[in-house]
Formats: sequence, structure tokens, C-alpha cells
Amino acid sequence: MRGNHLKNGARSCGCQNREAVRAATTKHGLYKSREYGIWASMIQRCTNPTAMLFPKYGGKGLTVDPHWRQFVNFYADMGPAPKNYSLDRLDNAKGYGPNNCRWANAFEQNRNRSLSNWIEWNGERLTVSEWARKLRVGRNTIKARWSKHHSLAAHHTR
Repeated sequence: MRGNHLKNGARSCGCQNREAVRAATTKHGLYKSREYGIWASMIQRCTNPTAMLFPKYGGKGLTVDPHWRQFVNFYADMGPAPKNYSLDRLDNAKGYGPNNCRWANAFEQNRNRSLSNWIEWNGERLTVSEWARKLRVGRNTIKARWSKHHSLAAHHTR
């Protein structure tokens, strides 16, 4: 601060005022965070008809819980996203809200896709890929066994 400003009664160079204004207008301080970006994308794809993914989300009737229309509520419910995790809906037929969302890794996300092929056999329900890994055979082998025998056991013909 210049000396003549001090002589004229100034108490600050202006930085205290800028800090006070910033503190008063900052809602959460997470505007540039990964979670804010995830939240903003969710809002866009469910509410903005001009958004590229709207036809697959909002256009199909998927909504965002009114409580989650404010980022601070979304963040309070979900917390920070673990590294390499993304927002996942537990039931893909339902919209986004605290009772239907979780942070999920890529494996969990892929498992929860609406296109996943599920097979229930011997009291266990797994995707085709999971059965293939578990039984150490290819996915096509699993699909063929299931379509032909409704079993995953290897059938031998003599």
C-alpha cells in the first residue's frame, strides 16, 4: 500500500475487501472439482434438450431428484468421488437421486449396463463375461452352452 493512502486513513490495499467478497459469494468452493463436473454433466443430460446425451437420458424420462438440483446437496449425499470411480445408477430404469446412485469403478459400471447379458445358473447370477472368467472359457462358449442346453456345464457327446 502506498504511504499517502495510509496518511489518508486507508486500512487495506483492497485485498481484505476482495477476500470478503469472495467468501460471501462462494457457495462451496468446488466449482472446478471433478465432482462438480460430474454433477453438471448429469444435470445437462437429464434437463437440457440440446445436450448431446439428452435423448438417452432426459429424452427417455430420466430425471434428477429435485434435492440434487443444487450441487451442495449432491455433494453432501455422495461425498468425494474415489479415484477412477464415476457416478452410477443402481437401477438404470430410474433417474438420479440419493437412493439410486453410487460411485462405481469401471468393472461395476460395465456390469450394471442395461445391455449386460445375465445368466442365473446353480443359484448364482453373473454376466456372461463373469461366467467366462469364472469357468475359464470364452464368452462365445458360455453363450453357446446356455443357448443350447440352458446349462454352463461342458456337455460331451460320444
